[in-house]
Amino acid sequence: MKVVCNNTITLPSEWNINFDFVITAIGDYMIEYGITPGMLLFIKEQKRYQSGDTIAIICKNWVNPVLKKLKILSTGEMIFYSPRGQIIEKHKDIEILGKVVFKMDNPYKNTSIEEQLDFWN
Repeated sequence: MKVVCNNTITLPSEWNINFDFVITAIGDYMIEYGITPGMLLFIKEQKRYQSGDTIAIICKNWVNPVLKKLKILSTGEMIFYSPRGQIIEKHKDIEILGKVVFKMDNPYKNTSIEEQLDFWN
């Protein structure tokens, strides 16, 4: 998946965040993990993941990526889950986009959706 953004957010250099792209949280299904609607989620692509990581995944027939917690079973099989009990097994149509390495409130959260879309596109 290629993520395109025509704008930037300047972060303080002392934060030293290593990330590949940013997505905006939609919905409240991860609120139990401190991820609220509108938050900016900084995603880092990795080769390896650990149980408990919060990751962004996408399936070839989905429009947007979703966030899930990762659990790696003793067999090596990966499953993705949310606090509300939804479980998705890893299969060929699901791609792991990366791990959430940082999250912050969106400075544009209180603007209209049109203004937010103008900012990000």
